[in-house]
Amino acid sequence: MKTPRILHALRVYWWIVLVIAILGALVGAGRAALSTPSYSSTASVLVGAADPAEGADQTYQSTVPTMISNSMGTYSALATSGVVLNEVNDRLGLHQPAADLAGRLSATVPLNTSIVEVTATADDPDRAVELANTTVEVLGEEIIDSGMKQSSGDPALKTVTIQDGADAVTETSADPVTDGLVGLLAGLVLGAVIASLAESVRHGGPDVSQPRRGPLPDNPTDHQEVVTLS
Repeated sequence: MKTPRILHALRVYWWIVLVIAILGALVGAGRAALSTPSYSSTASVLVGAADPAEGADQTYQSTVPTMISNSMGTYSALATSGVVLNEVNDRLGLHQPAADLAGRLSATVPLNTSIVEVTATADDPDRAVELANTTVEVLGEEIIDSGMKQSSGDPALKTVTIQDGADAVTETSADPVTDGLVGLLAGLVLGAVIASLAESVRHGGPDVSQPRRGPLPDNPTDHQEVVTLS
């Protein structure tokens, strides 16, 4: 369909475009207004070197900081592993597969730190805080238990919770204005398409221009000889 016909369709069927655009805006804003907000909570744990046991070999203290620095990516991945999440599941009595819990958790390591930040999401702020704090608690225990040991057999690592999940709770909810504008734009596009189709049907199909034919060339071979009988 050519541009002039499209413009003509919009002028003729403007009311269709308007109605669909308004409906799109109402649907977008309504869905946003009725959607359930979600909450996120962030707790964090610091990984450091444990105090040396009495009489223990002190040489490990020179290697522990480097080992911790090199292992922060592993500790971050450990936060959403089955080893940690299965224990979190048991302690909270959630009875959910570890994969489901992993979808509600994320773990990051701020640049040049020995800190693991765990963010949990839920549809209730208290549940988000509970999940974040419990995950950090179990993660800290697992880091100590699976980490290197001093010559005395005592753990060479220690963990300290430096941020409680209750101190970092945020709410995320859909914006009716933004979603309404998105619905409005979608409605305008859909309305324009419908108007164009209606115009095409009214004129019996798309505008297909026929090639213009000029006069046939004068070809002597095409002439027929007329014979007159006397």
